[in-house]
Amino acid sequence: MADYETTLDAATLKKAEEELHEVPKERQGAINAFRQWIEERPYIKCPTDSRFLLMFLRAKKFSQLASRELLEMYLERRQQFGSWFQDLDPSDPKIQGLLDSGFLLLLPGVDDEGRRVFMIRPGAIDPSNKSYTKVDMFRAFACLLDTILMDETTQVNGTVNVIDFSGFTMKHQSYVTMDDRKNFIQSWQKHFPARIKGIHIYNAGAFTEFILMIVKLAMSSKIQKRLTSHGQNLETLYKSIPMRMLPEDFLPDEYDGPTVGSIKDVIAGMKKNFAQPEVVEYVKKVSSSKYGIDLSQRPKDDTVGSFRKLAVD
Repeated sequence: MADYETTLDAATLKKAEEELHEVPKERQGAINAFRQWIEERPYIKCPTDSRFLLMFLRAKKFSQLASRELLEMYLERRQQFGSWFQDLDPSDPKIQGLLDSGFLLLLPGVDDEGRRVFMIRPGAIDPSNKSYTKVDMFRAFACLLDTILMDETTQVNGTVNVIDFSGFTMKHQSYVTMDDRKNFIQSWQKHFPARIKGIHIYNAGAFTEFILMIVKLAMSSKIQKRLTSHGQNLETLYKSIPMRMLPEDFLPDEYDGPTVGSIKDVIAGMKKNFAQPEVVEYVKKVSSSKYGIDLSQRPKDDTVGSFRKLAVD
């Protein structure tokens, strides 16, 4: 079944072939093999359209074995933490209202390597605000992940994340348990078809650095190597994140180059993007609780495949 027509430009197609082993003439065959494997296993319930399956193939450099393993982990994780990951709606008033805090910022455009950049600002959350809970925060972040991953250019080029700890206090630390932090980080980095190319920490105090040391234990060694702490030094952050992508609140007064506007402008654009019908429809589909995996029904002698496993990134 051929239900896919690429939207990648020539440069990204070349990158996908060189880095991800995505050979255009072989792409549909890889998708069909993946789909057939799923359809032969009634204990797996998930979308089987090409667009969905390509996320996993790209995340695992078109290794059938690794892609199948990731899909099973992805479905199991969404079930295990259903309150965070299932039946999401990015247009939900509670999610839209939570975005007003500015704790998540999906920056417009892409960096010089074609990657999407988003910011997490945990200090922007008001722990005393009873209109949302930590579960709502996780659901908003999950909406962000699904929204980013629906773009196939991002599937190829990956993402970069900035965590800004400005305003982060002990109240913020106690708002979310350490176990919840670890579980969400593991879900994001190990169970979703995301290519995380860099994590940049800004304005973390001594206590926060200590917490980060603990949280890093939930990260793979590969991701740990891609984590950079900038202290309070914006100059070093500018070397990793183009100034043209950062909100004016993070730029020096003398900067006169292109800008995405203020934090409020970025929030307004993000809320508008989240409410787009095609985004809402996609996120609702991939997060539907009708999808999942029943490992108790999996035959003991069943394996995810016997294909060679490539080095994955």
